Amino acid sequence: MKAVASHFARAAAGLTLAASIVALTGAPLAVPVRAAAPGAPVVSMIAEGGFSGYIRPQTWMPIRVSLTNTGDPVDGAIILDAPGADGPRRLTAPVSLPRGSRKQVLLSVPGDMRLPSLRYVADGLELATASIGARPIAPEDRLVVVISDPPDAYNFLADIRTPYGGRTYVAPLRMEQLPDHSAALDSVDVVLISNTDSSVLSADQRAVLQAWLVAGGHLVLSGGPNARLSASGFVDLAPASASGAIVQRSVAGLAHFTASRSLTSVAELAADAPAPIDSLRMIRDGVALIGPPESPLVARRDLGRGMLDQLAFDASLAPLRDWRSRAGFFDALFGGRVEAVADFGQVRNELSANAGAAALPATALPPFGAVALFLLAYAMVVGPVNFLALRRFGKMRWAWLSVPAIVIGFTALGIGLGFRLRGDNPILHRTSVIFSDARVPAARTQALVGVFSPRQAVIDVDFGRELPEPAASAPSVSSRPAIVAPEVVTSIGATARVIGLKVPSASVKAFVARGEAPAPPIASNAEYLLDETPPRLAIAIRNDSDGDFQDCVVSSGRSFAPFGALPPAKTAQVPLLLRGGEPHLRQYGLGATYGYGLGSTLPGVRTGLRSGPFDNPGSNMADMALTWRKFDKTELREEADRALINTFFSPVSRGGEGVLLMCWERRERALTEVEGASYVDRGLRIWRLGMPTFRPDAGQILPSEFFEWSVSASSSTVAWTAEGLQLSPGAHLLAMRPWFDLRPPSASMSGTLRLEFTTGSPAAVLTQSTVSMFDWTVNQFTPVRRGLASRGAATLVPVSGAYVSTAGEIILRIDVGGDAVTLSDLDIAGLTLR
Repeated sequence: MKAVASHFARAAAGLTLAASIVALTGAPLAVPVRAAAPGAPVVSMIAEGGFSGYIRPQTWMPIRVSLTNTGDPVDGAIILDAPGADGPRRLTAPVSLPRGSRKQVLLSVPGDMRLPSLRYVADGLELATASIGARPIAPEDRLVVVISDPPDAYNFLADIRTPYGGRTYVAPLRMEQLPDHSAALDSVDVVLISNTDSSVLSADQRAVLQAWLVAGGHLVLSGGPNARLSASGFVDLAPASASGAIVQRSVAGLAHFTASRSLTSVAELAADAPAPIDSLRMIRDGVALIGPPESPLVARRDLGRGMLDQLAFDASLAPLRDWRSRAGFFDALFGGRVEAVADFGQVRNELSANAGAAALPATALPPFGAVALFLLAYAMVVGPVNFLALRRFGKMRWAWLSVPAIVIGFTALGIGLGFRLRGDNPILHRTSVIFSDARVPAARTQALVGVFSPRQAVIDVDFGRELPEPAASAPSVSSRPAIVAPEVVTSIGATARVIGLKVPSASVKAFVARGEAPAPPIASNAEYLLDETPPRLAIAIRNDSDGDFQDCVVSSGRSFAPFGALPPAKTAQVPLLLRGGEPHLRQYGLGATYGYGLGSTLPGVRTGLRSGPFDNPGSNMADMALTWRKFDKTELREEADRALINTFFSPVSRGGEGVLLMCWERRERALTEVEGASYVDRGLRIWRLGMPTFRPDAGQILPSEFFEWSVSASSSTVAWTAEGLQLSPGAHLLAMRPWFDLRPPSASMSGTLRLEFTTGSPAAVLTQSTVSMFDWTVNQFTPVRRGLASRGAATLVPVSGAYVSTAGEIILRIDVGGDAVTLSDLDIAGLTLR
């Protein structure tokens, strides 16, 4: 039940943050706090935290500050003083206010900071204060940002419940209010744009949305009369283009799609009541989620860990405006995705963060050869050389002077050589992960930054576009220096800087930085070779960047193929064998990390607990990124690399994102800098590779490795345990979808459905349970098995019918009654399209 405890721990963190916010639900406060002398500036300030006041704990929070000056010009700064997890924290943002000016400033604040109030200070005088009104949401809640005209057109989305007992919160925003740092957007699950010109997005906002998207975000572009307007800022990302001509067309397929993911009755859409449609035409890789491929009602494109949905209609217009199942359609479209972005790249394992920061090459001992040579020279001089010199000049009695002089001289020389070998300047160790999609120019960055100085120093650290927060303090480990929590003063503006950082001798100041950066361009193509034994993908990968990538590997689920170096302008041919077995099961919004522990195949590295029950034993992402590397036998390097991966990813993160390319590069692209410092760089680059459309022949068997499961709806609750997926009494929908564009020849399929429940599941409950699959010919769930095997025995159900959607999805419904059961195995073997 460790994962369940993790769920409650995170919920408790949200309640703690709620208790620490002064104006929890009240309106922001605007208070001039100093009586103005004649000619003095008169400043007032109001502030709003989060998105329409909603925030997700443990993520960066945007704060919108409005300043007004009715007096003389003033050069000051917005200051937020608050206790962080590791000591006092101060954030500053310089703001100049001319006479009669009004300015809006967007700040970003770490999620672990308590927020008493903001101050506007100039020349040491406090001119204005403002409290921050914000409301934390629970991990199982969904946050939807709506940019629409009118702003309240999609308020009905608040009627949606998440599959895990949570709520959906709607935050209306204007386009210019979107954050300009991707980390500040991590609270958001969905961004919906309707009837608004998205081409006004700035270059920074565009990069932020792309980085948020590949990290797991869900972007929805509404259609209808203003389809081109909504999609104008995403012409290079959207899977389809709008014609600009409005036609009246039946949208009855929306009801069928909704019924496949709904646990309640769905109102039909009459074919004789068409809606205004701006017809879509597929222009790049993507799938027709609803409707025919030549003119879909909804086109979807998976990018990185996220997805972009493009609609041909506007749900705020008649007749869809009056459809009583309209909220249910968007519930089906969202597919149970909750907290997908917030769970990505978050440093939840502080020990791993500190282990990675402490294992700096800069803190290692001097080279053995240099130390041995120095000791040999010392022994020769203080011994034979000194003796022979004194005897040569007949001054043997001077030995009591020469020996101390030699000792003092070599001591000074040793100190000098130590500084020479170590360097006089600070050493900045930058270890980063850049996650991107090979088809998207922007990437999400996560960096572990350690600052080491051979002597006590006070320095400024420039993090560029990344947002930094201190790693937690930890005690010294063996001979390594202690990690000391910084007393941080961070200046947030166009770039972020930590000012006046005190770095004691023999210690490391560690930071975690998040942001976005240009993705190194990679091109790929693949051929499906499924008739071979075992089936495989033949993948061609070309490096179009200037990066010299080493120790590269291609992975999909548990399958991976290392192929070594990928120099600039070179192409690698990689065969990736596809293992059969259970597909990956996602953990959207379950409030607990998938799996139960950390395994390792590295020699000399402690092995943890077993991996999650839904995957056969295999290498996790950390193992994949390490086991094939040619290490230089440096234990600290291995530990730092492992800590890096386990810091930013779930300890048992596997596929589920399609085909991934992972390479190491000894160059930092996030550009964290310290003036006059030397640098030690190490980075893991990860791309999701685009796969071509696959049109299987009738009768062709597809590997289950091509698919992933996700929980899309539940009438009660779903939770991870050490044994598997716990299903409470009620109905639960699980969707099996391909991670590439699959065009099935028809809706018909056959195969063997395999379900296995743990021995702890009550036998009486299993015998009363029912398994159904959605039949796309009758548009409803049809039972395929009543009663399930218990006590660890697998239930094998031969299935044959019209169970495949036009997007290659298969929807499963499990009805549980009486008591909770735990699903430990799920698969469709021998999946054959007819």
